[in-house]
Amino acid sequence: MRQFDIRNRLILLLLGITFFPPVFFVASCTGEHSKPYDRALVTTYAELTLLYEKEKMMSKLSDSLYQIKVKEFFVAKGYEQEKFKKVVEELSQHPEIWKMFIQDVSIAMDSLRTLDSTN
Repeated sequence: MRQFDIRNRLILLLLGITFFPPVFFVASCTGEHSKPYDRALVTTYAELTLLYEKEKMMSKLSDSLYQIKVKEFFVAKGYEQEKFKKVVEELSQHPEIWKMFIQDVSIAMDSLRTLDSTN
């Protein structure tokens, strides 16, 4: 549980540092098992969080250089940074959906770390 708390705080810190969005994304949960986000969003968020851990926490990269890395990350993913910010902010406004999302991100981060350690 403590590891989840640390990740959750790190993710919220990442949001605070990286994102400042007003949001117009509309999401609804039509069933118990449906999620108003896709796997690509989870993976992108997980990768961005790992980028933050690597570059800001471990390498102590300056804010301006980190922002360049983030922009490069989004260009490489072919994902619009502003759209990403809006979607994440909207998800964060719905506690149950946000909890599911963060749990999925945590699982994705673990998988990505495992893949990274085997390469």
